[in-house]
Amino acid sequence: ADPDVRLILQPMTKAAELRAALDALGFRIDGETVVRDGRRLYQVILACYDGVVRTSSPLELELGRLNMASRGEDVILLAERLKRQFGKRRAGLLKAGLDCSREEEMLALLDGFTGRA
Repeated sequence: ADPDVRLILQPMTKAAELRAALDALGFRIDGETVVRDGRRLYQVILACYDGVVRTSSPLELELGRLNMASRGEDVILLAERLKRQFGKRRAGLLKAGLDCSREEEMLALLDGFTGRA
């Protein structure tokens, strides 16, 4: 919790959970990008502590507010991949007779962001 320290983070999984934790702990995301390496996509986040607790939308947690604003090609590609992941998760939950409302919400948000169903 030192405002002079900058964190450069590259989550391999669970980027949404990382962003939620940064929000809750008072870290401001000053930069973020999606980097493509072959077929892989990596998110890179630059965060600084300012003590302000934030709340991000579910879509902002998954894609990143700054990434969404850029609407770069790799961000759209990431959103398409997330749609496939949430779609598979939704199908599995439906098959098991479990609640899939979160997955359906995320699919609708991602469809709205990419502009395609």
